[in-house]
Amino acid sequence: MLIFNVVVLFFGSAFVLNAQGIVTNKDAQEEFKWSLNSYNDGCYDDALLSFKKLLGFDPSNLDYHFWMGNVYYRLGYIEEALMEWRNLQSQGYKVAYLRQLISTIEQRRGISLNNELDVKKFIQVASLDNSIYRRPNGYQITSLKADQYGGYYAVNFIGNEILYFDANNNVNVLVKDGITSLKSPYDVVDLGKLLYVTLYSNDEIGIYDKTFGIKRGSIGKKGTESGELLAPQYITVDDRDYIYVSEWGNKRVSKFDVKGNFILHFGVKTVGYAGLLGPTGITYLNGNIYVADAPKNSIEVFDTSGNHLYSIATSLDEIEGLSSDFTGNNIIISSKYGVYKYSVLRKTFLKLLKADKIDSKIASSIIDVNNQIIVSDFDNAHISIYKTDSSIYDSLNVDVRRVIRRVGGSKMYVELNVSNRSGLPVVGLKNENFAIANERYYIVKPKIVYDINTSDDMNIAIVFDKSFAMKNYESEQIMGVNTLIKSRKNKKFSFINATSVPLVDNIDSLISTIHKTNSLGNYDSSYVKTDVSLKLAGSELMSKSARRAVIYFSNGDLGRSSFNRYSIDTILGYYKNNDIRFYLILFGNNPIDPKLQYLVNETGGAIIPFSSYDGVSKVYDLMMKQKTGTYLLEYDYPGSQEPNGYYNLSVEVNFNQQIGRGEFAYLVN
Repeated sequence: MLIFNVVVLFFGSAFVLNAQGIVTNKDAQEEFKWSLNSYNDGCYDDALLSFKKLLGFDPSNLDYHFWMGNVYYRLGYIEEALMEWRNLQSQGYKVAYLRQLISTIEQRRGISLNNELDVKKFIQVASLDNSIYRRPNGYQITSLKADQYGGYYAVNFIGNEILYFDANNNVNVLVKDGITSLKSPYDVVDLGKLLYVTLYSNDEIGIYDKTFGIKRGSIGKKGTESGELLAPQYITVDDRDYIYVSEWGNKRVSKFDVKGNFILHFGVKTVGYAGLLGPTGITYLNGNIYVADAPKNSIEVFDTSGNHLYSIATSLDEIEGLSSDFTGNNIIISSKYGVYKYSVLRKTFLKLLKADKIDSKIASSIIDVNNQIIVSDFDNAHISIYKTDSSIYDSLNVDVRRVIRRVGGSKMYVELNVSNRSGLPVVGLKNENFAIANERYYIVKPKIVYDINTSDDMNIAIVFDKSFAMKNYESEQIMGVNTLIKSRKNKKFSFINATSVPLVDNIDSLISTIHKTNSLGNYDSSYVKTDVSLKLAGSELMSKSARRAVIYFSNGDLGRSSFNRYSIDTILGYYKNNDIRFYLILFGNNPIDPKLQYLVNETGGAIIPFSSYDGVSKVYDLMMKQKTGTYLLEYDYPGSQEPNGYYNLSVEVNFNQQIGRGEFAYLVN
């Protein structure tokens, strides 16, 4: 984040709004410069006022109207933005770009962030075999595991190595046989800086350093006793980082902690349950362990204590790997002849893909963070990647958010967000996915200097509901805020007191108030302007690109005048269009107002009941799981100095047979 902090300073100059109005073209030029700097600084309300002044001076200027539409969109005024852009389109201004932009926004309206896989028809976008990667000992993949950065792990059983593929399918060997003793690896899980790998021939779980590929330890040894393993195959972890491994030889599942301590085993015959005959794939989803029993063509469901809950009968032959689609609450099943989805809620099966060949053996299939299906055909030694036909034929949405020009230098910076048509962020892009152009140059592979998904940076605005009823929870609120600010590394905090006149506070002032008075300050006995407070909270997050969140301390209640100035949909648009999640820290047992629930659901946030000193910090774990397609690109202007002028700029993105283009403009003066 250090680089970006330096960059921001280049366009963060202070300007004073000219209250005298615009009289001459020179005045308009200065106002335009001021408005663009306000926009780049994230001061969208200031930019709105300035562009209104400019349009008052020159109402026919199409560039001003373009920027007015951009400002409206950033502020959450979707209808107003669409009106500006439609008018521009009708006048022949940026027609192709605006047609695509308007179509995307109209399609997204009403679409939730619940991006369950849209099952229509799947198109293969890549087929990866050993003719491409030329692994020296062969290439047959038993297991795939997606990560949150757009890539995935592949376990090369025959080649004795753990591979990592990035979002563009470039491969890196993380662990290979030799001094690491990686014999017949079958499956892998990623826990922090370590990889836990089931070693089928060695009857153990090897623990490897992800960075250096060095073996750090092992779990288990050959045997049938508790804590011993026999032909371990598939492996999974729960949300508390306990490890579960299916043992083909012992016909059971064993559970360990991350240090290798044996916890228990299950799946053997008990009263009322006949036991596993041949456990293969295993996955964790929402509190339960799902185990494929291949001889019975069934999936057996257990709780994390090993109690058998129920069986899911299938007609699928030779079930191998299982994986979880957490977004849709589904189990993805790999069988010999295809890939299937089991809906846990609906208790229904749906065929996603048919095997490519009659001699196929689908060993593993996953849904990655970009909603692609990745499939390993073990017998035919290749990995295939599929997208829905609708995503292939739709363009990517490229939202250019600011252009930053280093004063007196050749460095240019472009901040942008990439998503698919339904709003799902595109994660894991590399330099090779981008190109930048304007009237004077075309830059291929600009450097990504900041990717939010690989950063720990957080920008947080905490809003205190200062209605009189919340005074009853003051000690709990103090405990909660102390928990949140205890860990300040990589975090920027703002605090908003939601009263009839909302006020912004800083961390030093808040801590001083708590220490001196053992309180959060005054409460408002009249009414609380929730809308203004939430708008103010969002505005505090705009200057810094990071994981953004508004955390609202509330009892779940809203007053009658909570959204008088800004509608709930305007606040929602403001948050969604700027990658802000809304988290509600709930005090007491009141019902949650539907508007707050709506804001949580639609931004992809969460409701966290206040329970204990450590419970509130769960919000940080949730924030780290946030996915965003925001990148900062850097390139050098190809010349000694760019002449003064107003320049259009476009950014092109190409990713796995999908393309997109975003447009922006900047002023050199």
